[in-house]
Amino acid sequence: MQHKYTEIDALEKFYDTNNILILNITPSIFEGVFVITILLNDVSYKVFIQDEYRDLEIRNTLLHAVLVLREWEIIDDSTDYLDWCRQQGFPVKNEVLRQYYQETSANIPQITSYFKDNKLNSFITDLDFQLNARAAQFLRITTYN
Repeated sequence: MQHKYTEIDALEKFYDTNNILILNITPSIFEGVFVITILLNDVSYKVFIQDEYRDLEIRNTLLHAVLVLREWEIIDDSTDYLDWCRQQGFPVKNEVLRQYYQETSANIPQITSYFKDNKLNSFITDLDFQLNARAAQFLRITTYN
């Protein structure tokens, strides 16, 4: 489906090419944080999502995929576990978070191999996402299953 936003076209192509499937979304032990189980090329990943904009309530799996990709970008860009916790506002002394960070960090090389130039890309700019502008707004008002 063609859109006026090339980033959504690229997101759809990535989504379809890599057989992405959101298996389930459940609340975590942390307020406002959800655990998404996602299949990416038949490999299952667990992802902790802070859903400050309540995007997981919207029936749009492309938007949910963006949330996952954004989380992976944050982990990939972090210098270490402490840096990631600081960025996310998470408590440092938490074994569940530490294990999640370590597992996800170990999976990042495999995940990045699915991207052009082996560089993670959530397709929607941070500014558009935070301001609910352009492509982010389009995803938030569109149903996609």
